[in-house]
Amino acid sequence: MSPPGDIVLRLEGVAAAWSEGGAEALRGVDLALRAGTFHYLVGPSGAGKTTLLRVMSLSLPARRGRILLFGRDVALAERGELAALRRRIGVVFQDFRLLEHLSVFDNVALPLRIAGLDEDRIAEVVGEMLAWVGLGALAEAPPGQLSMGQRQLVAIARAVVGRPQILLADEPLSNLDPRRAERIMYLFGELHRLGTTVVLATHNMELLRRFPHPLLVLEDGRLVAAGGEARVAAGAQA
Repeated sequence: MSPPGDIVLRLEGVAAAWSEGGAEALRGVDLALRAGTFHYLVGPSGAGKTTLLRVMSLSLPARRGRILLFGRDVALAERGELAALRRRIGVVFQDFRLLEHLSVFDNVALPLRIAGLDEDRIAEVVGEMLAWVGLGALAEAPPGQLSMGQRQLVAIARAVVGRPQILLADEPLSNLDPRRAERIMYLFGELHRLGTTVVLATHNMELLRRFPHPLLVLEDGRLVAAGGEARVAAGAQA
């Protein structure tokens, strides 16, 4: 983990679009995330939250601007270095992105295998994680046999199993019942306590009240408030 207070991700004047010739979904975004912080990413539908998370995870290139990840300008990094940087980030995608030909166990184990852990350790860590999210009995099931909520839990387990330095989660609780959603929030909170930098996109104002953290507020592709300023704005809306 990066020392607390270090900037782990910086965006400088970043613009991005979903397609090469498409309209910009982000415009002029400046942001600095420090190690060990937890932010909610909020804003109306279409504000650019998913686009921003994709840019931060290096799964969508910026059209303009500069991105520094763990102090490295990603535009100057070679392919192997970029892959290594990505492995330090856990991502919960809104569309899950599970590999349908792999079992639940193997989907969750994937980042650990890429990291080179031995199979005995993988079996232990993945088994514990699946038990925590309540999917231990479905370890050998293919994703196609799961409910939407169960698929969501597999995506979350895969994102956090390697204790990433940065966790980016796009509406990770949207398909979960209140009891499981609360349990996952405690899991995210524990990762945060251990030093993971968390950015969680949500529309759930009740979640913000129950588990308060600073906000990043997007409107029409621009970051309009952050931190304490955003807390005040959220309080006024509530």
